[in-house]
Amino acid sequence: MKTGYFTVFLIIISIFTDVYADDNPLKKGQKCQEYESSYSNLVLKARQLVNRGYLENAASLFKKHLDCWNDPEVSTELAALYSSQKKYYLAGLVLKEAGLIDLYNETEKLRISQNSEERISQVKFSAAQKASGFERSYRKNKDTAIPLIILGTAAFGTGLGLFLHEKAFSGTNSKTAQYALMFSGFSLIGTGIRFNLAAEIDKNFQNSYSDVSNYSFDLNSILDDDYINKKTDNTAKLNSVQAMKNHGSTLIILSIPMLALSGFAIYESIQYVLYGGSIFNFRDDGAALLYFIFRLFIVPEITAIITIFPSIYFLVQGIKSHVNASKWSKLTEDNYITLNYITPVIDPASKTYGLSMGFSF
Repeated sequence: MKTGYFTVFLIIISIFTDVYADDNPLKKGQKCQEYESSYSNLVLKARQLVNRGYLENAASLFKKHLDCWNDPEVSTELAALYSSQKKYYLAGLVLKEAGLIDLYNETEKLRISQNSEERISQVKFSAAQKASGFERSYRKNKDTAIPLIILGTAAFGTGLGLFLHEKAFSGTNSKTAQYALMFSGFSLIGTGIRFNLAAEIDKNFQNSYSDVSNYSFDLNSILDDDYINKKTDNTAKLNSVQAMKNHGSTLIILSIPMLALSGFAIYESIQYVLYGGSIFNFRDDGAALLYFIFRLFIVPEITAIITIFPSIYFLVQGIKSHVNASKWSKLTEDNYITLNYITPVIDPASKTYGLSMGFSF
């Protein structure tokens, strides 16, 4: 049914393409195939996928071709494909980027004609449901983060107390207890920070979708899910940038004493093996020697694995948070409204880049 609609729509709008036809100028000089190869490898395969019902995959191939070549014929095909899925906003963007303004205006009329009070209610209801889901996720992550941080702080404090009691006051304590408590404390704190970051991001998504559910739409507003969801998600991501930086920095700072403590624990384990004596009494020296060698090559390695991995994990997660924050900070308003969410569009009315930033033109 969808492919049939696609074919009919393609026949109708193909009448207009000769008016706008050109010599298929190259849009990007790098990482682009020759036009004939691009057409054969991408466009023809996309058409086959349309006939087989793989519409999303087909759209991806069409867009990949259009990223490199200004091809009105393919632009109309992609617009028809989107229209067959009632994605009129995306269809309009394709036509607008191709400079097919008459077809764009017709598609806009079609998009607006599909709007109704019922559709507005559906959009608001869907946004409210998503906001509710993010609220539940926020509470779950927050309820997990706070106890972890509290327990972690208590465990680390206890372990540090035992460590200082032995080192500073010549006390006698279990080294295993000291390092186990300190590392488990650090690990719980780091895990709590991770859950807390997830909670903060969930909160921003909740607020963004709550704003949509309370927005005053009209019958000219863009109600396509592709537009609203992408815009709302990017708004939440932008609002989460600072939280990601703060939590990322905290994880990196946390990993530094963990790495130092890991080195100290490995050193202590080697010292214990070398000078701590045998745990069991052996009747022959050969067995005792084998046991000593076993401890020397196994105990420090186990200590290293147990202590270094969590340290490196939190360091990597902290760096990753900063990298993602950097990516999200570049999500400008233009990212919400372009076909690939990265390419600027020329407004035919003002001849400037970009569109209205609201939910309607």
